[in-house]
Amino acid sequence: MNTKPSVRLLWVISLVSLTSGCAVVDHVKADMATLRAEEAYSQKQFEAAAQSYQEADAAGGAYGQMMLGRMYVRGVGVRKDVVEGRRLITKAADAGYAPAHNMLGLWLWQGGDGVRADRSKAVEHFRKSAELKDEFAAFMMGVAYARGQGVPANAEEAMRWFQEAEKRGFDVDRRLLTEEGLAGYMRRFAGAAARNDSQRVLVRQIQEALQQRGYDPGPVDGLYGAKTRKAIEDFQRASGKTVDGKADRSVLDALKTSR
Repeated sequence: MNTKPSVRLLWVISLVSLTSGCAVVDHVKADMATLRAEEAYSQKQFEAAAQSYQEADAAGGAYGQMMLGRMYVRGVGVRKDVVEGRRLITKAADAGYAPAHNMLGLWLWQGGDGVRADRSKAVEHFRKSAELKDEFAAFMMGVAYARGQGVPANAEEAMRWFQEAEKRGFDVDRRLLTEEGLAGYMRRFAGAAARNDSQRVLVRQIQEALQQRGYDPGPVDGLYGAKTRKAIEDFQRASGKTVDGKADRSVLDALKTSR
């Protein structure tokens, strides 16, 4: 077996250790573990990839932490564990790794995998990533201000962030870089936001009425989830209504009038 590459690598690490301290050695270790992980992942050797990403994590490699976290979230190469996955991605973000902030931001923006959407917190991550000069995060800050999601709608801030994203190399739709185009985009989402607010008020009223009738809709927060749907279905079934689980005005009226 040819051992020269390994011997050469050990020699380099030893030399770096003598001249630059342990931090650089850890950086080299993290990089080498990441290379092994990427190679294994490309060959669909997911367990081997996870093991190498774990080595990168141990050496403080933020990319390895993020990728290992992603594997835990998806249950690829490791047992599925969303909590552990989020911890690892957060660890990478706390180390100042912009892509990890973006991953957490998108997760909170969209919701899923047991995480409830929270666009205010999503914007916090996008802002931190944008401060690290990430072009995608700058674009998402523009989207947030244009839509009024996670932050109050603000045309001036939206334009500033869209221009910053373009300057950093992100392919921004030209219409969002003109006052007229941005105004049209913001009008469209202002209407959608108003409808969403109205629906959230309705769902909250339904949840309160369900609780009063002895059903469990989960938290009374105006968010329509699996528990709220099941509680509506249970009520509809018990009262002889069509069982569809929809949170609409007819359900609220039925809850208020039926005995």
